[in-house]
Amino acid sequence: RGCSGLTSIPVFDFSSGEVFDGTFMDCSGLTEIPEGLDTSNGIEFPHMFCGCSGLEAIPFFDTSKGENFIYLFADCVNLETIP
Repeated sequence: RGCSGLTSIPVFDFSSGEVFDGTFMDCSGLTEIPEGLDTSNGIEFPHMFCGCSGLEAIPFFDTSKGENFIYLFADCVNLETIP
């Protein structure tokens, strides 16, 4: 959260994560999200990418179990594509 110099997300194992609240919030330098980000067990996604103004597109990531998406992409002013 708040890592403005972060430009991409390193490969992490997110497969067992359930709560992603604010994970990359205000990472304004973030320009890409890797393909295959495994969030299939995620339930809470609020503010996950809020304030990531450098994002222009995101790949598909599984949010099928999600219950809370408030402000997931708030203030992502350059985001043009959401699959």
